[in-house]
Amino acid sequence: MELLVEEIDGDMFGLLSTHIDPGGEYSYLGRRKFSKNEEVAVRKAIEQAAQLSDTYKKYLVD
Repeated sequence: MELLVEEIDGDMFGLLSTHIDPGGEYSYLGRRKFSKNEEVAVRKAIEQAAQLSDTYKKYLVD
């Protein structure tokens, strides 16, 4: 999963919101401020995330 996040003055904003439960699913694509629970979850995920590195750098050719 990729998540685009921006932090401004301590508030976190994200690009994609998806909610899935037994009653159905809801998705919203657009910038919005995270709720406090979402912010806590995203901060924990960022702390645990491993930095990715490009394993094939020659995909960009002049």
